[in-house]
Amino acid sequence: MIFRGASTALITPFHADFSVNWEKFAELIERQIEGGIQAIIINGTTGEASTLAKEERIDCLKFALDVTNRRVPIIAGTGSNNTAEAVAATKAAQEAGADAALMVTPYYNKTSQAGLIAHYTHVADQTDIPILLYAVPGRTSQPMTAETVVELAKHPRIVGIKDATSDSAFAMDILRQVNNPRFALYSGNDDVVVPYLAAGAVGVISTIGNLLPAPMQAICAAAERGDWALARKIQFELLPVIQGIFSEVNPIGTKGGMNIMGLEVGLPRLPLVDMGKDTHAKLAQAIADYDSL
Repeated sequence: MIFRGASTALITPFHADFSVNWEKFAELIERQIEGGIQAIIINGTTGEASTLAKEERIDCLKFALDVTNRRVPIIAGTGSNNTAEAVAATKAAQEAGADAALMVTPYYNKTSQAGLIAHYTHVADQTDIPILLYAVPGRTSQPMTAETVVELAKHPRIVGIKDATSDSAFAMDILRQVNNPRFALYSGNDDVVVPYLAAGAVGVISTIGNLLPAPMQAICAAAERGDWALARKIQFELLPVIQGIFSEVNPIGTKGGMNIMGLEVGLPRLPLVDMGKDTHAKLAQAIADYDSL
């Protein structure tokens, strides 16, 4: 198992000219570790990997590995709708020293369930790094069935899944059928962490963790020791902020919220733009209300 508890899919901070802000990047990584986060994902959706050049993605990964110095696991986003590119990216992450790779289902050209099994199996066969599946049909329009996950979980290097479906029945079906303690299920959505943990997930790959890492880890820690009342309380308190963040396409709201908090992480790269006036105001109010609790 790569980690238990809360991890954060870290944003990539930019200067005004949209180059990577390395000083801020290091500051954010340290903030995550101080907040108790158990792992950090680099080059994920929240990290704007789709608008980072290949060289930038490798630079970001190597930089994060240097800054963390093995204090927490670093998981690299390496998914692609081109299997050959996914192999190359996963090999590059492995060679850089990443602890695991997070691979989204192929998008746009999509495929069948048999194609998903072939895609992930090929990448896992060609590399030696642990792989986490990533199901997020809201972005990819590519569903993954529980039966496909069960089949892929038999591969020794496929060690878990980030489930961003918010479908607790899907999660429970996986947990029911995968009788393998090596295979971990993580919630991929911040608003359903408690239900997923109650079903048997071992943690969360979080977005709001960019703003509030400590509360996300506190939810997982409370659940781990059976204090479900506290876990629910923290989840409920975070919900308005989570809803504010996702009032626009991620990471627009994530970066907007961080900037509201004074973290000065810059704007997202095009085609994403800054938050609209109304959504910004609602998120600012949600953050202020949370701070006043």
